[in-house]
Amino acid sequence: MRIAHALSAAWLRFEALPSWQASLLIFGLSMALRMAVVILFHMYIKPDRYEMERAALSIARHGTLADPYLIPTGPTAHVAPAYALFLGAIFRLFGTGAWGEFVKRFCASAAASVQYALLPVVSPALGMRRRVGLFAGLAGAVAPLKFSIEVSGDWEAPFVALALLLLIYRIALTWKDGRYSARQGLLQGIGWGAALLCSPNLLPVFFAVTALGLVLGGRRRPRAYLTFAAANILAITLCLAPWAIRNQRALGAPIFTRSNFGLEMRISNNDAASPLEPVNLKNGLYERFHPLMNLTEAEAVRAMGEVAYNRRCLEEASFWIRTHPVRFAELAAERVWYVWFPRTSAPARDAVEVLVVVACGLGLALLWKQDRTSALLLIVCLLSYNAVYSLVQIMVRYRYPVDWIILLAASCFAVFALKSLAARLGMRVSTIGSGT
Repeated sequence: MRIAHALSAAWLRFEALPSWQASLLIFGLSMALRMAVVILFHMYIKPDRYEMERAALSIARHGTLADPYLIPTGPTAHVAPAYALFLGAIFRLFGTGAWGEFVKRFCASAAASVQYALLPVVSPALGMRRRVGLFAGLAGAVAPLKFSIEVSGDWEAPFVALALLLLIYRIALTWKDGRYSARQGLLQGIGWGAALLCSPNLLPVFFAVTALGLVLGGRRRPRAYLTFAAANILAITLCLAPWAIRNQRALGAPIFTRSNFGLEMRISNNDAASPLEPVNLKNGLYERFHPLMNLTEAEAVRAMGEVAYNRRCLEEASFWIRTHPVRFAELAAERVWYVWFPRTSAPARDAVEVLVVVACGLGLALLWKQDRTSALLLIVCLLSYNAVYSLVQIMVRYRYPVDWIILLAASCFAVFALKSLAARLGMRVSTIGSGT
């Protein structure tokens, strides 16, 4: 009981802080924990080099976005350009050894920490009380479930999560004030365009959220909303156009997103495929199919060109799907399941993930009663972002950009449950939580 009262008193002091101080504390705790582990375990020594980093190394050394595979294969659109350019700048400025690796990990940790620090600011815009955001931010900062993703910097996931959080925050505010103007559409479209240059997986989220906005609020001012949406699309197109023009010149096709869908489909859909990427890696599918690990495949990329190679991969995957419809349906169903309820080599963490996802569902149900628009916005984001993973293999990193939504919704339920528990214990509950 004493421990419970001490925790309650500490929470009340934390909640009484001004928002900027609470966010700064969350950021500091998050960064201190992550960088302490990076330094203590020398995680910046002997880095792995995957496609993103190989492309970034090419930028640092030669000034070209190229060579993501086992051997030099020429210009690439296997990875989106924004994060590759960012990493390339780090390697160019700080070197490709331990110091460059340390800076890369520091930046990834900072992106994750800013994400958690902003949750108390974002939560009121999404129909939740500030204390829900405080709880979520503190939980994410001190109890990270996907620590390696947040500190590795190998991929763009922490930056995509932060970008999506800012975009959804801005959209929620726009929906609430109902001011749909061409200027607002252009500004938000620039944000979407920048985010899409980091991760094209956000494109289904944009279309789903735009359609939802029309259904929920745009019908009252259809002309204004359609102008707003058209400005969004125009700005996105202008942001992606230079990338598409570069790909037309370098690869022979105006690719607005990434070129590797065919490769991912072939690895994910074949006789030996598992729904889980780590299992496919362990079972040798990457050594069999992926030009990062298979010399013959890498030589084929170099000989055919990246676009033709991925087209061939997609044809092979499509043929397998047509001739194995039952097995494909099984794989798709398993992938959908594991998106929400992951299975990894850490069963204890997986069990916590299951509890968090269940709490997320309960939290969204609570939010639905208080603010149906915000609940629908978050649900649509979760479903649209994860839809592609019914087609391709999954791993815990892939869902990370929307994990902040799951954490925030789960915190709705956690705050509600803690209020009920505190009432049973006769503790002060007025600031622990009510409703969402």
